[in-house]
Amino acid sequence: MIVKAPAKINLALDILGKDKNGYHLIDTIFQIIPVFDIISIKKSSRLKIKFKGEEGAKVDNKKNTVQQVFDLLKNKIKNSYEVIVQKNIPVGAGLGGGSSDAAAVIKALNNFERLNMSTDEMRKIGAKIGADVPCFIKGKTMLGTHYGEKITVLPDLDLFKKWKNLYKLLIVPDRRKKTKNVYAKVNLKKCGHNRHKTKKIIQGLKNRNFIQIISNIHNDFCLLKEGPLKALLCGSGTAVFAISNSPFDLSELCRVLQYRHIQGRNPWAARVRFLKF
Repeated sequence: MIVKAPAKINLALDILGKDKNGYHLIDTIFQIIPVFDIISIKKSSRLKIKFKGEEGAKVDNKKNTVQQVFDLLKNKIKNSYEVIVQKNIPVGAGLGGGSSDAAAVIKALNNFERLNMSTDEMRKIGAKIGADVPCFIKGKTMLGTHYGEKITVLPDLDLFKKWKNLYKLLIVPDRRKKTKNVYAKVNLKKCGHNRHKTKKIIQGLKNRNFIQIISNIHNDFCLLKEGPLKALLCGSGTAVFAISNSPFDLSELCRVLQYRHIQGRNPWAARVRFLKF
């Protein structure tokens, strides 16, 4: 079986504070995008997990989200499997690749082993691995609350013709960060002030008001630029997604980042990949 594990961006991310255990509470709107890891799953004499590609080399073949799925389901599944992940989603960039891989394997094993788990049951298992995993179980545009793992499916942004017609680009610097390290540096006093924008995005999705959606996208970690071109961190970063009505805006952004790299003026852009979606 070959399955695709998509990436995600965040149309909204509000950091609301911490719970008594020190975990950050958030409201976020996930949007699934067509950038994929490709996963091959087949029965085997023993469990084998391998990650391939330039990004795959950054993943520990023994300690990873796919291994965690098998650890959690070991008392439910009867067979062993070989899992090969062609890793195309940049690791540690805020695009949810590891979470998506876990969700894809949970769904595949549910079918292979005839576990008959419901969407909610699969999401609960996924939440034990990571807060982003449940959003990849089902749906394309979703509200995530609590730590992000409590999912409410929203009207699908992909059904908006204007969204499909926008020019969209992922900008992925070589420098990557761990999510927990980024959250550790958050100044909570500066966060959580844009929840009204999140509500407006949800209203826009329900009322099919595209301008209301786009004009209210935001991220408490960093809003990089607004205007004809809008660029926003993916989750906690370091990847950025940029959207515009004009291909010129995106081309100009690419040119500026590449120029800064050549001039050594922007360490963030030490090495940058560009992915259209």
